[in-house]
Amino acid sequence: MLQNKRTLLTLIPVALLTGCASSKLGPEAKYVSLTQGESAPLHVSATFRPDLCSDYLGYLVFSVHNPGSDWKELNNLSLTFPYGASSQFSPVGGKNLLAWADAQSLKEQRETHNAAMARLAVQTVSAVAIVSSDDQDVQSAAAAMYLAERTNNKATEISHSAQSASAPKGQKSNHILSQQLVIPPKMDRSFWVLLSVNEQAPLMSWVSARYLDENQVEQQLVVSPSKQHLCHWQKHRVDYLESWARKSGMKESEFPKSKAGNSQQRYQHAVELEAEYQKSVHIAEF
Repeated sequence: MLQNKRTLLTLIPVALLTGCASSKLGPEAKYVSLTQGESAPLHVSATFRPDLCSDYLGYLVFSVHNPGSDWKELNNLSLTFPYGASSQFSPVGGKNLLAWADAQSLKEQRETHNAAMARLAVQTVSAVAIVSSDDQDVQSAAAAMYLAERTNNKATEISHSAQSASAPKGQKSNHILSQQLVIPPKMDRSFWVLLSVNEQAPLMSWVSARYLDENQVEQQLVVSPSKQHLCHWQKHRVDYLESWARKSGMKESEFPKSKAGNSQQRYQHAVELEAEYQKSVHIAEF
């Protein structure tokens, strides 16, 4: 039982450390419209919400922090995408957005139910093992399984809570492509967009935003969203790039090793392949 308590005490700090909410969602955006020496008027970062992503659909959240004492505006904001392929990325709206929201709600209800059933199964098995066995090792193992399940459940709740606090689900009032976005002094807001993509689109390793500020001065920034490797909306593109690389003579040893947890390395490798692919296409055109 002492060992079980030690296990629980080890797991709890890990759950707490992974559950911190923050307004910084990823690498800070770089303003390309500023002259040298000018400070960024806003601190912008972005992330994908993997739980709201699916094949060909990416849910992107932007965090915008106003470090100044004046109200800031982003008017008529527009997005552009890598390699001049903006026409291959489309913000989802209208009846399609309503259909997605309905399907997503149904998916979440099923996942919540299935997760609850799984937790109940673990707790039931553990309880039965504890009361029905005289073997001390069996009782200890069952108790450890029960404690681990409870801790994992709490860690999941904390993680979901942190995600909702840092990158909340969107409302009509905070769509990134609204005509006017306003940021209060010394505060931050989050904005969202659901994007659809076709199979031929290049990997979206960055996105650029262009807008008019409160003084009607045009500003432009570039941001690289985090958690791209966890949002599998462009997994078909990753597969295509790897197939293209093999046909072009890349050795298997040059690819990230196939093992659990290497999705980030695979995605970063695919970004490098995309650059090589675009270069080859550009050369072939001349």
